[in-house]
Amino acid sequence: MRSFFLSNGFEDIFDQFDFVNPKFQTSWGVSDDDLFDEAHKKFIEKSRDKPFFSLVFTTSNHPPYDYPIGKIKPYKGKIQSPPSAVKYADYALGEFFKKAKKSPYWDDTIFLVVADHASNYKIHPEEKQQLMPIKRFQIPAMILGGGIKAKKINRIVSQIDLMPTMLSLIGVSTITPMVGLDLTREDLEQIPQHVIMQYADIQAYREDNQFVLFQPNMKPKQLRLKNEQLIKVNEVDKDLIGRAISLSNLPTYLYENTLYNTVK
Repeated sequence: MRSFFLSNGFEDIFDQFDFVNPKFQTSWGVSDDDLFDEAHKKFIEKSRDKPFFSLVFTTSNHPPYDYPIGKIKPYKGKIQSPPSAVKYADYALGEFFKKAKKSPYWDDTIFLVVADHASNYKIHPEEKQQLMPIKRFQIPAMILGGGIKAKKINRIVSQIDLMPTMLSLIGVSTITPMVGLDLTREDLEQIPQHVIMQYADIQAYREDNQFVLFQPNMKPKQLRLKNEQLIKVNEVDKDLIGRAISLSNLPTYLYENTLYNTVK
């Protein structure tokens, strides 16, 4: 991860080996308490100089689900369990925002809280048999900050929509090659809902309730969502498949050819 970050514009990385006397450590690194305490200090320092971008990567809700005992009441009394670890992560994040709201950087900062993937906790046997278990792709995402007004987006969105939205919220007016949507657009309701999903070596493109699945060494497969199940369709939409292929290949092509630039 360090190599990836440094190769893609990050200037500084602060990891577990840079912490001085952390209160609690797991096999993944320091606890979320330590992580957010240090992030808060860094943000105060950074905000005195100039605008900055920072990524905070929390790991407490990963196996073996270790966290500081006494911070939360374990879920159903089970200490080392996914629900208890998530509860602790939520607690630590809440404590961070309590301090952030009282800080000098709160009014000038936009925060994005998002999962990188869903949990595999209690996967139903039937889901394991599905080519694309769509219920597994429901993740939390929240944007907040001093200048953010409460609003709920009532449509299918995904991680690809978050960066264009964040750029818009911080006032950056630019054209980018990003395949996601700016969720602040006034014409959002007129644009088809679309997401890109990855499950093992299978990729899916979803546009409203229409799906295109890509499997290794096989032709694209078109499906439709009905009653939370993916079923085959009789008539193939070639335009839909074309858009699916384009949106799947474009980011990699732009990245590998160093064409992923903004235009003012």
